Amino acid sequence: MAALQRTQSIEKLKREIEERRKASIQYSLLEDADERAERELRDLQDELKRRQDQFGDLLDRLKAEKERILQHVVPYRFNLRADAQVFPVTVEIRFPEAQA
Repeated sequence: MAALQRTQSIEKLKREIEERRKASIQYSLLEDADERAERELRDLQDELKRRQDQFGDLLDRLKAEKERILQHVVPYRFNLRADAQVFPVTVEIRFPEAQA
């Protein structure tokens, strides 16, 4: 689910960048509009880079945490502190006979 959201988020930004590029071509005749479009495009590209870096860092941290849990936490949690001993135990329950 998170991978799907991440992919959609990044793909959405890429589509928006492409749309802004196409729009900036149309506004190239107007100097102010062109400058604003370029600034918005740079902002979107910076946001895309930031998100990709953030997702990469998060993925690295999750992999490290998975390894830590599987290698260090789980094995030590279920270690026995002493030898296991088994003693035979019997429980016998007797009920009096029912009289009709």
